Amino acid sequence: MALVAFGIYWLLLRFGPRGAALACAFYLVLGAWGTAEGRFDLVPAGLTLLCLIAAEHRRWTLAYVALAFGFLLKIYPLLLLPALFMAEQIAHGRFHKPAAPLTLGRLPGEVWQTVRELGQWRWKNVLLFVGLILAASGIFALFNFQGAVVSQLSYFANRPVQVEATGSSILWLATLLGHPASVVYTFGSVNIASDLGNPVALTSEAFFVLGYALAILWQWRGKLDLVQTFIALLLIFIVTGKVFSPQYLIWLIPLLAYQGAFSKLWLILWSAISILTTAIYPYIYMLTTDARKAPYIPGFIECVTLRNLLLVLLTLAFLFNWWQLARRNVQ
Repeated sequence: MALVAFGIYWLLLRFGPRGAALACAFYLVLGAWGTAEGRFDLVPAGLTLLCLIAAEHRRWTLAYVALAFGFLLKIYPLLLLPALFMAEQIAHGRFHKPAAPLTLGRLPGEVWQTVRELGQWRWKNVLLFVGLILAASGIFALFNFQGAVVSQLSYFANRPVQVEATGSSILWLATLLGHPASVVYTFGSVNIASDLGNPVALTSEAFFVLGYALAILWQWRGKLDLVQTFIALLLIFIVTGKVFSPQYLIWLIPLLAYQGAFSKLWLILWSAISILTTAIYPYIYMLTTDARKAPYIPGFIECVTLRNLLLVLLTLAFLFNWWQLARRNVQ
């Protein structure tokens, strides 16, 4: 993983804006020093960065192959496929772009005009992506179909809200209103069991669908480029997910550095998020030998809630470009 980190550093030094490599190293140390070398998330993060660099240099086949291997290592890069596909079509003039201003009344017609042109779209690379993942998944499914396919779907459908996810703060607050919650260890992590668990999870999923559609819509309208769309989609996925693990910051850090997200405001917000994440893991978890007791340690819930509030604020600010937070630094 240290070698992968050096590889990401080199990519940013070679292709990113000035200061991107140093910013990535700083963010990794501040927010992921406890996870970067112990997990393999740097690999899909590096492949996602490679995908972006290849796409911006019109190396579309390489971009799809990098994203496919990222997906095979960690499922989250699949979320980025529609954005990559749209960017390829736009780059080749094969995708209808709506005229401004786009109103709700004109939206169905503009969508229909776009879909009518699907016969002109370039399908070779996306079919290559699908072929790679089906071939690799099929090989593993021959040996263990339950582990390769069924368990993945069951994991997402059945697991409860994890103690560091955004929804966990709502469940803890609900205990003050007569909805008891307990800490359980299931699905390989520490989670919260509550009678409000399913409603909170469903609400989070609804916000994910809404946020995802909004980010794709704004890419279609030209308000977000591919790099900004990748970042927006990952932020939305993380803040609305049932799980938050500290290594999730690794997914974003190379992309933020490539975008040039190291202005004064970015440094303040992302550093605060990183410091709080590191305070939770490994430090607070180190105060007990039983991970299930960590949520009851003074400061745990407060750090989680504050970190998640900052992440929600950052996501909204990025989507709506408050304080010019989504602006790219390409120098």
